[in-house]
Amino acid sequence: MLKNWYDNLPRKIRKIIFLVVVLIIGTFVAYLIWSFSNTYVPDLFANSRQSAWEYAKVIADSVKDTPKNLETIQSLERDGKDEEALTLLVTEAQKNAVAQDAAIKLSGELEKMAKEIPSIKPKEAGQSALVAISSETALIYRLISYNSYLSNLLGLLRDRITGKLSGVEKINQVVDSINNEIDSINKLNGQFVEYMNQFDKNT
Repeated sequence: MLKNWYDNLPRKIRKIIFLVVVLIIGTFVAYLIWSFSNTYVPDLFANSRQSAWEYAKVIADSVKDTPKNLETIQSLERDGKDEEALTLLVTEAQKNAVAQDAAIKLSGELEKMAKEIPSIKPKEAGQSALVAISSETALIYRLISYNSYLSNLLGLLRDRITGKLSGVEKINQVVDSINNEIDSINKLNGQFVEYMNQFDKNT
């Protein structure tokens, strides 16, 4: 009876019904495969992970040469070459602006990744991803501190040029703080890579 009813339908309607049935069956099969699969990584997580890695690399590259440049700045200061020191520091500040922009974009990708963690299988992989995301989030806060110290150093060098600051003790203290933040940024970025490698092993 059902067959006769189907055969009497217009050909176009029968084609649509056939396609809908195939789609339903395909969806059901895909669901079964997902349900019994040992691993599952949402596409959104994978895409955001790649973007996050790229933005984190921009940040790491932007501070890579900073310790060496800070040594040069301190050397120029000792030699009384304040203008040259300030010029080099302005260059560092410009690189930092690029890092700040990357940090904003990085935070958006980390948020997307975090929202997808409950869907990741197995749970061990999700836990590794969570620790990795936490490391990159901490990196962003360190970058904020780094930016603050860099701005402080810029002000101190300007004070040296105008004669408002006579010694270099404050400058040296700020330089040490900047170097500490860079060490933390590199360490946290390394942790992100380490835990995402663990994530890959579990998936």
